[in-house]
Amino acid sequence: MVETLHGGFSIARKADVDTYAPPGRLRRYDLIFIDEASQIGDAIFECIFCAVRELPQKPAVVVGADFQQVAPIGGGTKFKDLCEHDDVLKIELDVVHRTNDETLKAFLSLARLKQPFKSQIREFFGNRLLTCTLKDAVKYGLSIYARTGKLFVWLCVTNKGVNDVNLAAISQLDPPITEEDLISRGFPTDPNVGKNRYIVIRPGITIRLTRNIDKERGFVNGATAVVVDVLVDYDPSAGRHSCIFTARLTTGSMILVHPVSAGRADAMHEFLPCTYGYATTVRKAQGASLDYVCLWFDGPRAPDRGYGYVGASRCRTAAGLYYFKRLRRTDWLPIRNVVDSDEESCRGSVSDAASDESYDSTCSEYESDRSSLRSDGHLSESEMDIDEDGFPIIEDELDLGDEGGYVPTDGLIEPLDAYADLFGDAKRRKTAE
Repeated sequence: MVETLHGGFSIARKADVDTYAPPGRLRRYDLIFIDEASQIGDAIFECIFCAVRELPQKPAVVVGADFQQVAPIGGGTKFKDLCEHDDVLKIELDVVHRTNDETLKAFLSLARLKQPFKSQIREFFGNRLLTCTLKDAVKYGLSIYARTGKLFVWLCVTNKGVNDVNLAAISQLDPPITEEDLISRGFPTDPNVGKNRYIVIRPGITIRLTRNIDKERGFVNGATAVVVDVLVDYDPSAGRHSCIFTARLTTGSMILVHPVSAGRADAMHEFLPCTYGYATTVRKAQGASLDYVCLWFDGPRAPDRGYGYVGASRCRTAAGLYYFKRLRRTDWLPIRNVVDSDEESCRGSVSDAASDESYDSTCSEYESDRSSLRSDGHLSESEMDIDEDGFPIIEDELDLGDEGGYVPTDGLIEPLDAYADLFGDAKRRKTAE
């Protein structure tokens, strides 16, 4: 049986060990495996500890954790303290199953335990440092998805950054989805994602699920999917007051998405258990394995320790890992018991990104070391081969493997349809001129 901690241990959203009552079904199990324990806060740990301690069969408990990852919301070290106790048997795993890319593994080994120098970060990312506008950088990510069929996911620090990326992505679809469209004909999304948010559904759009609806099929909070077919298109003016569609998870499973209800009886509201999935936060991406990732440390201050390492380690290859905007050491603070004397923990005036900074500004620092974006969405370099129309000749993308990518099936709508004309338009305009 596979279950979430809250579901398996019947822990309320606001965990309180003083009022917690362990479920009786736990008595059926002689082995309990708890994964991603580094994300478990102290309040939930107290409930788990209480439940296991009271079980008469005294089950074996196996804990999987990497405490170099981002600490739980609100902090907490009780699970870490327990795992490091002398009486607890510890087995250190030294095989990285997510990647066999030696370049990526070498960088992650460094960033996991020590803050890398700016020169090391710059050398690792090379021309995968994107200093263009947010809209152009998102367009470039969409071009990679269009060429490879593998999702390009942005990992941000704040929910505002996630929303900005998602809006930039849908504004470049054909036809585009504008903020006015979201308000006038969008269906409400999960209030847990943000109040007064809406979504317009269309085949080929990337979504992120926000509720645990069907765990056996993979319809779980945080899973990414691509819309395949819209069965009921929300349009109140035409008498269609619901929105129902099918989507394909990155695992290949098909799911049916429809509105759900939540709230008290006197204030029930309907919403779709999903949001746009072109971006998510680093914290929510813990545990994910992705083919293409762009890191954007968009907060006005340095993120919590572990953010840089966790974000970078979500990607399967170094070639698939990108970095947006300013390059700063302070975004790569590791989780350590003893802080190095040469660590930089505060952003200086040069590297600081104010919260009201325009996304369309271009950082000039180290600009000569970084790539730029052409109007067709491709990275261009001075020695890049150019075709007869003046556009760069792009070699085939590095094969990152089949695992995790969307593979179209005959008879189904391909997710590439929504982006088919993104870059053709630019070339047609150039030809017309």
